[in-house]
Parts: sequence; structure tokens; C-alpha cells
Amino acid sequence: MKILAIYPYGDKIFKTSSSKVLPNFSCIPIGFASVITQIKKSGYKIDLAVLINDRTIEKNINKIFSKCEYDAVFLTCVSQYSGLTGKIAGFIKKYNPSVKILIGGAHATLFADSLIKSKKYDAVCVGEGFKTVRLYADYLAGRRKASDLDGFYIKEKNKILKNHVAAFCDFAEFPVIDRKIWEPYVDDSNVHSVLISRGCVHRCSFCVNHVFKSKNTGQYVSCRNINDILKEIKLITKKYPDTKNIILESETLTVNLKFTYKLLETLKKYNNSIKNKLSFRINISFNNGVKKDIFNFIKKLKQANVTCVNIGLESGSVRIRSEILNRPDYSNDDFIEFCDVIKNAGLSLILCVMFAIPTETKEEVKETVDIIKRIDPYCVNSAFFCIYPGTDISKLTEKNKIYASANAKMKNVFIKALKEISDNFGIHRKRLRVKTISELAAKQK
Repeated sequence: MKILAIYPYGDKIFKTSSSKVLPNFSCIPIGFASVITQIKKSGYKIDLAVLINDRTIEKNINKIFSKCEYDAVFLTCVSQYSGLTGKIAGFIKKYNPSVKILIGGAHATLFADSLIKSKKYDAVCVGEGFKTVRLYADYLAGRRKASDLDGFYIKEKNKILKNHVAAFCDFAEFPVIDRKIWEPYVDDSNVHSVLISRGCVHRCSFCVNHVFKSKNTGQYVSCRNINDILKEIKLITKKYPDTKNIILESETLTVNLKFTYKLLETLKKYNNSIKNKLSFRINISFNNGVKKDIFNFIKKLKQANVTCVNIGLESGSVRIRSEILNRPDYSNDDFIEFCDVIKNAGLSLILCVMFAIPTETKEEVKETVDIIKRIDPYCVNSAFFCIYPGTDISKLTEKNKIYASANAKMKNVFIKALKEISDNFGIHRKRLRVKTISELAAKQK
């Protein structure tokens, strides 16, 4: 059986020095890459295509299938590129209706019920898939029954079978991802990303983490074994000697400081043992634990050669953070002080914010912009707010019939704020923003 894995990358946002789509290895989706790795380990033949949204996409798909006969296509999808993913699936079915198409990823988990009804898809992977997806490959190969595939919605004999949820994997089972298959699409090999934990203990109302937690059984929030993390870093540097920077992918790095300090100490020792030191980039959340140990925390970051920190402010309004977003409790002054300590230590600071949050006022938009100016970060990752189904905020907005502000006057306020930030601080990323859950769901049909 021959499988084609497709990563819909959307538009070619970042410039590369070649015709390759992905700027570096940090742009690889770790979850999907682990799925491909597991399929290869199971003995199945699998190819990869990274597709961008341009006028030649249908021609490129036809070219791929004219060169090789594929039995199945595995698609991953985030909501931002759901339109592109649907387009790709439609072109494939048009070219060869017998090809079985499986869709997985965050978007598939959120919209499994509507996606399985679409004529474009034969199965939907719900929840974590790196371990379960090989079971679907076994099913296509005639080795398993459809009813044996926990974590999948499957069409069989004109009927839809919705199986039980699957169990979360033990992190010890998580593979060192196969990067070689991605090489034809990656421009520069000096930046990589390594997964160090899964899930988040916080329950921010807009985040899908608490939705994903309900889609599998077992322990969701988990830290990876530090020896396994180091093993992967060593393999990366051996395979790609020009590696300079590694992004440590985690949403809980400042929650379990005991684990964090042990990891940072391990990275420090490793850096001291090699000629060309690696630099690291991390994602952190601001909370009382790190607030109390702020200077020691920064010291350990520096010792491990962490050079860049991503942190979410989300909104400069205390009301929005506490009443609407359910963010960890902190004052603006505390947050600004923490950011100042990061900057004064010589670390680059990337700030994440959102606009068009439900009930957000013009004055609160200004609060966010003013705090960004006071912090003066290296750059800002700004976005329009998006409501995802099943999240706490979707229930709040549906119950109280409040949505992201949509009138023309407020829209201009949001756009003006985004422009001001992007003109002064670099990164400007627009996310899909919808007024209602039904509007987004309707797009999946």
C-alpha cells in the first residue's frame, strides 16, 4: 500500500533563499511529522507533499498522482487553512475517486462531525493521532476491522462509524521525528524545534487545549523525558551540523519549574560540552510561581543560552483577561516588570496579543497598544481573535449571545491597532475571525 501525506501550508508567507516552501525545520508540524514517522516505522511506504495556495495547486496535485498510484492520502489541517485543505481533497477525489482520504489535526478534531459527512473525506482522526494512525493504515490494508479503530470516524458501506476515543500516548513512545522526508521542502537547516511537553494546566477560555483533553482518555498534560529530549537534540546536531537554534515547544514551561530547571541545567551542560553552542527559544506563561523566582529563572535561562522568549499578554485589559479569557491572574505592572527583566538580561522578547475579543471596547484596545509600547518588545505576534467550537468562550458567547465586535467602527479600530503594531514591531499575523460558531462550521460542508 502506498500513502501520500499532504501538509497544506497555505500561502508562502516567509521569503526563502530558494524555491523551497519552508524557511527552516521549525516550520515542520511536529504532530504530523510524528504521524509520518510512525507510518514509516510500521513498514508502509509514504511520500510527502507540502502544498501552498496558488493558481497551480490543481496542476501540481494532478502531476503528483500521474507519477505514482496512491491508495490513501493523509491530510493534516488547522482551521486557518481549512479552505485550502478542502480544496486539495476535492481535487484529489476529482482525479481519483477511489483514493481514501483521512483528515486529522486540530481542525479535524474540532469539526469531526461535519467533516465525516463531507464527500471529500473517508475518515477523520479525532484527538492525538501519532500512535493511532497506523491502525487506520492497517485497516486499509485489510488487517483490522473498522470497529477496532478507537479515535476514528469512518465511512464504510455508506454508513458512518464513530468509534470510541483513544488513549493518550505515553511520552516514552513519542518518536524522534524523521526530518529527512521534509528536506526537499526546507530552505535552511540551522533552526529546528523539539517537543518537550504536551498540554497545558491553564484553562484559558479561548484555547482548544481543554477541548483536546476531552477527545482522548488518560493523562493529557505531560512532560517528555529529559534524556529523550537531549537524545533528539544530539541527533539533530549530528545530522545537521549547521544547527544554531532550537525552539523548545512547550505550553507549560513555567508551570513545573522543577522540570524546567532540570532541563535547563541539562542543556547548559550539553552546550558546555560542544564547540559551537546552541541557542534556544522558549514559550512561557506568566504566573505567580515564576514571579516569585523571577531572577533565578532568568539566570538559568541565560546559563542554558536561551536567547529568545515568547510570552502571551493577549490583552492589556485586566477585565478582558480575567472575565472573558480566564487568563492566569496578574497585574499589568507585574507583567511589564517581568518583561523588563527579560529584556534587561539581553533576551529577545516576542509578545503575543489578540484583538476583536468579545466585549472588547475601544478603550481596551488602546490599553493593549499602550502596554506594548511600554514594554517595547523585539516584535509582536498580533492576531484577530477566533472562537473555536467546544471552548469555554464559545459556550459563554453562545449562552449570552455575545460575539467578537463586528460593526464597522470597531473593525476600523482593530485594523488601525494591528497596523500600528506591525509598523513598529515587525510580525503581523491575521487569523481567521468569525462571529459565530455556525459560520465556521458551515464552511466545512
